[in-house]
Amino acid sequence: MNKELHSLRGIAIIMIVFLHSGVLYTESYSHFYKWIQSHSDTETGVELLFVLAGFFLTKTLFKINLNERVNFKHSLRETVKLIKKKIYRLFPAMLFWISIPLIFSLFTTDGVWLDTLVMTEKFFASIFFIRNFTEGHHPSAFGYMWALALEMQYFILFTFSFFYLGKKWCFYIACSIIFINSFYRIPTNENMFMFRFDSLLGGYVIYIIHNSLDVAKMKLSSTSIYKKTLVTAILIFSLITCARYFDSMSAFKFTAATIISMTMVLIASLEINFFSTINSKIVNSIADRSYSLYCCHIPSWFVVITIYKSLNFDQSYMWICQLLSMLIFTELTYRYIENIAQYSFLKKGILSRKNSYLQKN
Repeated sequence: MNKELHSLRGIAIIMIVFLHSGVLYTESYSHFYKWIQSHSDTETGVELLFVLAGFFLTKTLFKINLNERVNFKHSLRETVKLIKKKIYRLFPAMLFWISIPLIFSLFTTDGVWLDTLVMTEKFFASIFFIRNFTEGHHPSAFGYMWALALEMQYFILFTFSFFYLGKKWCFYIACSIIFINSFYRIPTNENMFMFRFDSLLGGYVIYIIHNSLDVAKMKLSSTSIYKKTLVTAILIFSLITCARYFDSMSAFKFTAATIISMTMVLIASLEINFFSTINSKIVNSIADRSYSLYCCHIPSWFVVITIYKSLNFDQSYMWICQLLSMLIFTELTYRYIENIAQYSFLKKGILSRKNSYLQKN
């Protein structure tokens, strides 16, 4: 496993959780969060996660070693095989955590959870990976599953395109879409953010570039730790702030985040220990649990709200309990849902230990 790429995943999920944490704080404790968000937008952690996802998918596709384009039937067969493995990887934790809001909406009337019909719609939209198409009907804090839907849609479309069109045409198409999306995106309304395919394509472009580089001839590895730390800080700061300062350019702000993320992933892919300053046990532990954390963080917060309301507890310090519950549920999900399901699928031969992408990402 590339430790630097793994660390970047940890940074990305921290950014996303911080973005969503705005729902935690009462007015007395929200000033710091609001101040940070007024100068930054950590939503761009999604771009970094998507570039990583696109990079690792491409790595998997290249391992299959289909050097030329293949016919429609063969393309479809290879696509179905990979997507089945991806669904087995994603489904257990996702199913559990999309069920929690639905169950609470059925049996509680505290106003914390959405209407049962709305929650049912969100549940089935998540099951069929179309959440980004339906979330605009009833936007809420529970809308975060749109990212899994978009990722799955990309995996299906791109995997088939890779086998059917070949890597050369896919590269040209990917670069063209990234360029066009810098000034024009579909849809053009407020739901634009749920269709950011370009960052996933950026992962493909970076993998192609990575394969063409001669690392031995590069001098980055001999760069001093101080320079590496400075560049690391600049890249992370740029990623965190770019969407805020390009806010008036609704299409380009996502492209800017994609380009910065592509740069970070390319440097990390060289395995020259460039991002050593963020390669810590804590960040790597978060990265290990990034999928479980993503699935459970928002529902776990709202479960605590329901408990506090039902017991009439003072909510002044509730956010501390919410953060603790998030950490506990993340660990439980990681150990007893994600890992056990993965082990079960490995034992049955549904997943392969050789497929590093499907096992670790």
